[in-house]
Amino acid sequence: MKLQDIRLNRKLIAFALILSILPVSLLGLYAYDQTQNYIDSELKEKLQDQVKLEKDYINATFSTAREKVSNNLNTSSDELYSRGIPDIVDNKMVVNGYVVNNNSDIVVDITNQIGGRVAIFKVKNNRAVKISESIEQNDNKNYTETENFASDKVYREVVIKDNTYIDRSKIQDQWYLNAYRPIKDSSDKTIGILCAGIPEKPFINKIKSQMKDIVIGETGYYYVINSDGKVIIHPNLEGENVLNYDFAKEMIAKKEGNIKYIWKGRDKLVGYTYYEQRDWVIASGAFVEEFYAPLHNIRDSLTIVVIAFALMGSIFGIWFSRTITKPVDEMLEAANKVSEGDFDVEIKNTSKDEIGQLSKALNSMITNLRDSNNLKDLFTDILRHDLLNPVTIIKGYSDVLLKMEDDEKKIKTLETIKRNTNKLINMIENASKLTKLNTVEELDFKRLDIKSIFEEVINNYQPTLDEKQMDVDFRVEGEYPARADPFIEDVFSNLLSNAIKYSPEKSKIIIEIHDADKFWEITVTDFGEGIADDNKQLIFERFKRAEKGGVKGSGLGLAIVKRIIELHGGEAGVRDNPQGKGSVFWVTVEKYQE
Repeated sequence: MKLQDIRLNRKLIAFALILSILPVSLLGLYAYDQTQNYIDSELKEKLQDQVKLEKDYINATFSTAREKVSNNLNTSSDELYSRGIPDIVDNKMVVNGYVVNNNSDIVVDITNQIGGRVAIFKVKNNRAVKISESIEQNDNKNYTETENFASDKVYREVVIKDNTYIDRSKIQDQWYLNAYRPIKDSSDKTIGILCAGIPEKPFINKIKSQMKDIVIGETGYYYVINSDGKVIIHPNLEGENVLNYDFAKEMIAKKEGNIKYIWKGRDKLVGYTYYEQRDWVIASGAFVEEFYAPLHNIRDSLTIVVIAFALMGSIFGIWFSRTITKPVDEMLEAANKVSEGDFDVEIKNTSKDEIGQLSKALNSMITNLRDSNNLKDLFTDILRHDLLNPVTIIKGYSDVLLKMEDDEKKIKTLETIKRNTNKLINMIENASKLTKLNTVEELDFKRLDIKSIFEEVINNYQPTLDEKQMDVDFRVEGEYPARADPFIEDVFSNLLSNAIKYSPEKSKIIIEIHDADKFWEITVTDFGEGIADDNKQLIFERFKRAEKGGVKGSGLGLAIVKRIIELHGGEAGVRDNPQGKGSVFWVTVEKYQE
């Protein structure tokens, strides 16, 4: 349905609703959007602060571990040197006559004092090979010189650079934090490396426990992944790899920031930072919906306000529309009555606004139309009776004079009088008929056979056809029952009359009836000069006609055709004759349904 087709009262109600709801909705949506942006911004900032605090805590925890392992190394060094100055004898490390190689007594004794682990490496062939270890192998045998070496990095930092160095290593499936220091002989030559280590697990567990105790929102939590995508710390995914997820790739690549992604069908906002010493990405995340309680309040309040304003807008719209549409409906009802020919109506509206002024103008117009209609009826009566009677008398006397006259010049004059008198009679009859048709709204429909009606029309025009030596090719067989009024005969009569009038002598006229679904399409084809495209619609209007070489007409015949066909619910038109010169006039008439 088009907007212009909607009733005025509904438009007014809709307009009132729009005015009442739209501003509130826009304001509410703005407040909703601003609140959401504020919550997201605050949540991002909070998450960033949390991961940075957690990074500081992790750093402090590992600093404690480093301090402890450094203290263990100092204690281990003091204990080792308290037993004597280490030396190399027969390619073996000896401490006060005690051979360290393949003997764990010293390191086990020191370990029993400080905890963790203690190991001793001997420098040999530019490498540091382990010769004593406090942790037994899986087969309960001590390490031998051929089984384990310190890493190249440890060797470089401790032996070559003469530094104390802290690193981590995995021993029997457990990670240790180790501190390394040079072992020197009496000549201050580095002959080995002393290592003191502590398990990392207690410190990791401490970090996990601390993270577990922190809940972000309702269900948010911390988690840690490394650059390989392995999950280091997580409530339920620990040990898995998440590198196939886009969010993990972005976090590993950017190192620090915020990211929003879908996790288990819900929007999750995560703040993350990078802890370089352990190659950890520390993340703190929460489901954003858990922070949207203020938004839900705004949404609920907005819904209530919109409903309230909608009710008020509806009430106001109905009241306001009635003040406008009631007098408009009265005017519309009066206009419909006038269109049906009832001029005894009056619009009662005493308001002084534009609608009241319009009502007053319409009342004045109806009065004028009433007077005009009375005048028209009077003129029609004069046209039909008072004009037709004297014209008929003139025609009768011209016929009498023609029979009495022998003078050729006078005969031609009398024939001219007779011809124009016939034309005037035809014009009066058509004008009267069209006037009558314009006041008719419904016809008396019945079952009529189109073929029979057209045959009678052809018979009526046979003298005219013979006079112009024309033939009618009536290509119709059987019956063609139509839902029609006897007025339909005037349609066929006008179509045939026009075809005869505008066709050359000795030509033919083709009449056909085609099946057009629920209608019969009746066509009358002539072989005259045809009608220009610009005139095809024009010729169906009153007093409009296309000029045809000297052929005269009233310009009412096709207007009568169109009006009768419209009253039948059909259509009328004209198209070019596909067989050559001329035109095809067509009309549609509804089939009679049993």
